[in-house]
Amino acid sequence: MLPELGHFCIILALCLAILQMASFAFGTWLNINKLNILRPLALGQVLFVLLSFMTLLTAFGFDDFSVQYVALHSNSSLPLYYKLTALWGAHEGSLLLWLVILSFWMLAVIIASKKWALSFSNKVLTIMSLVSIGFLILLLKTSNPFLRLLPDIPLDGADLNPLLQDFGMIIHPPILYCGYVGCTVAFAFAIAGLLEGKIDQAWARLVRPWVLSSWAFLTIGIALGSWWAYYELGWGGWWFWDPVENASFMPWLTATALIHCLAIAVKNGNFLRLALFLAITTFALSLLGTFLVRSGSLSSVHAFTTDPERGLYILQFLSMVVGGALLLYGMRAPVLKLPQTPKLQLASIDAAILANNFLLLVAAGVVLLGTLYPLIYDVLFASKISVGYPYFNAVFIPIILLLLSVMLFGIMPSLKILVVALIVSIGAAVLFCSLFFGVQKFNTIVGLSFAAALILLTSVDYIRNIAKGRVAKSIAHLGLAITIIGISITPAFELEKDLRMNLGETAKLREYNVRFSNLETIDGPNYISYRAHFIVTKVDKVVAHLYPEKRLYLAQELPMTETAIHAGIVEDIYIALGQQLDLNAWSVRLYYKPFIRCIWLGALLMAFGALWRVVQGRRSKC
Repeated sequence: MLPELGHFCIILALCLAILQMASFAFGTWLNINKLNILRPLALGQVLFVLLSFMTLLTAFGFDDFSVQYVALHSNSSLPLYYKLTALWGAHEGSLLLWLVILSFWMLAVIIASKKWALSFSNKVLTIMSLVSIGFLILLLKTSNPFLRLLPDIPLDGADLNPLLQDFGMIIHPPILYCGYVGCTVAFAFAIAGLLEGKIDQAWARLVRPWVLSSWAFLTIGIALGSWWAYYELGWGGWWFWDPVENASFMPWLTATALIHCLAIAVKNGNFLRLALFLAITTFALSLLGTFLVRSGSLSSVHAFTTDPERGLYILQFLSMVVGGALLLYGMRAPVLKLPQTPKLQLASIDAAILANNFLLLVAAGVVLLGTLYPLIYDVLFASKISVGYPYFNAVFIPIILLLLSVMLFGIMPSLKILVVALIVSIGAAVLFCSLFFGVQKFNTIVGLSFAAALILLTSVDYIRNIAKGRVAKSIAHLGLAITIIGISITPAFELEKDLRMNLGETAKLREYNVRFSNLETIDGPNYISYRAHFIVTKVDKVVAHLYPEKRLYLAQELPMTETAIHAGIVEDIYIALGQQLDLNAWSVRLYYKPFIRCIWLGALLMAFGALWRVVQGRRSKC
């Protein structure tokens, strides 16, 4: 009965959401702005979605293979933690997770909105419910995870995709979704402000922590996805310009612009109309990402489904909601009541942030074009085409370098200090490459120069603002610099070797010796594995014992590679075990990855800076 209860809870949540919309419309028609019924209706919707999620989670935990979704994506031999996280291992369950996280954001708004004007909070909650209605209908119409397999109940499940039987599966989707879905809050604030007809610094101050929080989650989610792909897929890369990767990156770019826009809006009231537009754009791109993942329109290892009906529904919903929002923006934005603002000076921090926001929008547009171009080409010419590294690197990188130049000026508007910092940074970059790698590479010098200049100027900015307690932005900018260091060094100086190795054989990888010491067969809970033992030494000193595996998952008879990585402070030694070539020989892939950890460390620092700013804001109100 639990699956039926879960299904019924989704129906009840949809009914409450529709009732909330109807109550809001009724109140607006009668000019009643203080309806107290909307908050309890939103809370009821939250509770029913959470209860529905718990019923499906229980079905996975107790191997209820009478539920079709459980039978297709779980197995009795799966470890319990993978059984539970298998819930979001495919389209239907991940959509329910989307709704659950939206419910948590809605619950946070319900709690926080007790201090807001009731008419404004009602509008925010109603807009969030409108979004919820769209996804509840999708769940019930095309993606019901509670369907039964009766009377032919399978004895066991088909198993979870082996790619997803990993720790990354446990933490990456929920955190990324927190960022994706969090964009809904900023969107709801924007539409509520347009409906109110008044946008001011108080509005910007109110929406800012919600944008910072969702941006931080999105940053961590993207970094976790990159890290997961790096160690799980066995190809040693951290970013592929995959359509689904791009789907999360585009709203990140526009949300970054929105954060900087709100910082100026809070300070002096400038850029409020732009902030509204960016909030709508960020939400639109998050919905577009949902479409790309679920429509099957674009091929990706990360995509959930190839059902065109689901994709068509999401596209229609996206067009309706975003189209309506942009129409409202076009009608109301020109006549909004805005505060008096100071005149924008050309050589100022405000102008630099405006230029950066423009460049961030251009960068998002470039990624959008490269992502959708294969789909457009296929529709127009009925032919397949791919857009990859050459396009994105050739077009995106120059925009980012220009953006970094403007960003440095925004941090330190003094041209003299800026020139000195750049000269010192170029010298430091050249010296660094000479000492560590003994060779200069132009792209690396450029990237490291910007990173070093950013660190120098951010340090000055940190010292200047520490007494005022405004250090969060310095932490975030430092994180960006560290990420740039990793991005600049890793592709330029990494080393890859594809080898045929016999037991007992030793291979050279830079200054390291990698010896294929042993091979054993082990039995896992739902797989059998060949596990190799490699001993990594440097100047006759053992650095690491690494154990890459080649697994065969029994339920689906799928082979999988489990890499082994020695993660050093400034370099990774990475081993992937390939196919067995004969009795004692295997194909082995060795990688040397310098400074790759900087990419993810920097992202975590950026997210920490954003969350620290939220904490600072709450403390300042206490």
